[in-house]
Amino acid sequence: MKVMFCYKWERDSSEAAISHDGSLKWFNTQLKPSDDEAAAIACARQIAADTEGSLTAVTIGDGDTAWALARGADRAVRASSTMPSKDDAVTGAQLAEVIKASGAYDVVLMGDAQEFAGVVPVTAALLGLPLIAGVEDVAVDPEYPDCLIAHRLTDKAHETLRIHTPALISVAATSSEKNLPSMRQILSAKKRPIEELDTANMHETHMTVKGVSLPPRREAQMLEGDAQQAVAKLIAALRMDDSL
Repeated sequence: MKVMFCYKWERDSSEAAISHDGSLKWFNTQLKPSDDEAAAIACARQIAADTEGSLTAVTIGDGDTAWALARGADRAVRASSTMPSKDDAVTGAQLAEVIKASGAYDVVLMGDAQEFAGVVPVTAALLGLPLIAGVEDVAVDPEYPDCLIAHRLTDKAHETLRIHTPALISVAATSSEKNLPSMRQILSAKKRPIEELDTANMHETHMTVKGVSLPPRREAQMLEGDAQQAVAKLIAALRMDDSL
């Protein structure tokens, strides 16, 4: 199978702050890999190996291609001039364009990215692919080599899914990355060639900001007195709250 892995398009949410006017500010725009992406590339690498296929790793902006090359990618593609947007829909549209321009694929894997939950569904929709989200693992189906088997834990059951390709699959890590590449692998990966993607002819996606505002403020109440008095005051306050 031709496996495409899209990674390092997220910003570190701890570097974000909301200004007094409600706008979002980033202290650091550097893109980072997540535990979900580490789990996803491990699955992607195994699928490519089991099918004697190829693994192409795609990133944007300042994404470090050595991260994926040191973890088994055969080919690294980067669109340096493309950066994620504040809007998940715009970022998803950008990634879809970059994936399309990076070559053919049978399956696309990404990290689950719950902090930017809208990106993966938009990417799948614009690629015209079914989305299987939040799986714990994915591998080649031993009975049907053209299909994949994935497992996913939901609120109701532990599901086993047979996935027909092409498809986009997002992987949710169940632990932090265990088999880290060695320093030798990392240094070797940094010497390998990178394919820089020319985004000049890509369809441009724009977001128009019509305004920003803070959510309505609510006054806090301090309930004084002993436990019994505080409970009585709390019940009275809840009964008077029209928003409940």
